[in-house]
Amino acid sequence: MTNDGANLYDLAQPRLARALGTIVSPPFRVKQIEEWMYVHGVDSFDAMTNIPKELRNALAEHYRLDFPQVIERTTPAKDGSQKYLFSLRDGNRIEAVYLITGRLCGGMHVLRDRFFRSGAQPDAGGDARPVLHHPA
Repeated sequence: MTNDGANLYDLAQPRLARALGTIVSPPFRVKQIEEWMYVHGVDSFDAMTNIPKELRNALAEHYRLDFPQVIERTTPAKDGSQKYLFSLRDGNRIEAVYLITGRLCGGMHVLRDRFFRSGAQPDAGGDARPVLHHPA
């Protein structure tokens, strides 16, 4: 089911818990949903097999579980780092670098294709920050 509700992956804790708390009961179900998201990396409420079907349907009516789409990926550098270009649902794009440490760091700004291909470094406004780690 596709809707225009909030993407749960965009909500940081405790905002996620507050949002889920409006339709999720009992409260321990919030932790189960978080585990499905952050441990298992699900992109569908149907995958949450220990959550009652009625609750999964209610979640799907109000929320989404969207990951950015990979548009481009560079060949790994000598140090193992690799650049990715992601497309968001709203059409914006994000450049991210996967570091050999296993962390994914992304720029805080929207990028254009030419920036990604050029290998240029982010400007002063492009501080990197850790973003969601998606299980491989």
